[in-house]
Amino acid sequence: MRVLFITPYLPNRLRTRPFNLLKQLAERHEITLLSPVFNAQERCEAQQLQQTLPDLVVTTVFCAKLTSLARGLRAGLGRRSMQAHYCYSPALVKTARYLLEAGHYDLIHIEHFRAAYLGRELAFSGVPIVYDAVDSISLLVERTLRHGPLKQRLVSWLELAPTRRYEGELISEGYFEQVCATSREDAAALEKLAGLKSGGEQVKIIPNGVNTAEFAPPLPGTRREPATAIFTGKMSYHSNAAAARYLVKEIWPRVRLARHDARLWIVGSRPPADLLAYSGRNGIEVTGYVPDLALYLNRATLAVAPLVYSVGIQNKVLEALACATPTIASDQVSRSVNVISGRDLYLVPAGQPAAFARQIIELFENPEQAAAIGQAGRDFVLREHTWPEASRQLEALWTAVRANPAAFVRAVS
Repeated sequence: MRVLFITPYLPNRLRTRPFNLLKQLAERHEITLLSPVFNAQERCEAQQLQQTLPDLVVTTVFCAKLTSLARGLRAGLGRRSMQAHYCYSPALVKTARYLLEAGHYDLIHIEHFRAAYLGRELAFSGVPIVYDAVDSISLLVERTLRHGPLKQRLVSWLELAPTRRYEGELISEGYFEQVCATSREDAAALEKLAGLKSGGEQVKIIPNGVNTAEFAPPLPGTRREPATAIFTGKMSYHSNAAAARYLVKEIWPRVRLARHDARLWIVGSRPPADLLAYSGRNGIEVTGYVPDLALYLNRATLAVAPLVYSVGIQNKVLEALACATPTIASDQVSRSVNVISGRDLYLVPAGQPAAFARQIIELFENPEQAAAIGQAGRDFVLREHTWPEASRQLEALWTAVRANPAAFVRAVS
């Protein structure tokens, strides 16, 4: 198939879903990626992406970040979703229309809420459109409003109603022949917003995968660091920062009371100043960005993901499991990933820091138990979360839409 693949940001190894789906599918289909870039560095990254994925045709449009911010603020003042309008670009619309007129495409694939406006702009073309929502943004805004830091709660209070309205309209107005998301929880939330029957599977589930060659267990004979826990994620993301704060304030002091030798690594780019202040205290090291995350996961005794609020599939959990690193997470992970506590990892109910600390200490002190649950986690990922399998599912969805492009429109109407 000839596919126009549109994202609101340039795919890279950290934006793992579009990068890995494109890596798999560009080998079998003629795919043109259309993406905005916001600075000179991203222009260079676009050239690198073209070299990394030579079968992909990379097309970019420059968008000034200040213009995007101003557009988002104007939307907020007009009681419209700021996120939905942040990436709106007349130049991107014009380029997409030009490509469609010149390229005879079989399918348009649009990823993420921030690029979804292009469904309305390109519906005239007659080319079937697949919308990969990834997550339900309304669900994230709702949970941020309940559990996030004060600044994020204020933004979420302004955003919740217009985001719900817009996200529902995107689906119910019938611009897309098919919609997909990463998890059953997000799919159900999107169906509800669009007024569809809950559990009707109109929104398809295409889960995230893991690069199981990059995120692999330590080499035979390699020993993990003793009594060392790791928490990973982009720390500039408010949900990850909230989880890290909960970890260092509520959970880790309990661990250190029992194990004075315990160490904690907080690994991820752009940690806020209040988290950096914990580095060097109570066995905590805040690393910032590291070039090889798998190396840290392979050295740690165990991984933790004490999520306070989240939506979608937690890549940090899947990557730890893929490395056979024993993992302890908040039980909300099971809403989006089909894991079983005690088989694939250990889940702890939200808001129970003492129970979370006890589980960490137990695995520190029982290396055979830790190794067994770590291997089970690796086996789970190999069964259910590889990128070849995720790309096969998306490819099957594309094929079905091309064969019967009006199916989802009829289901909605």
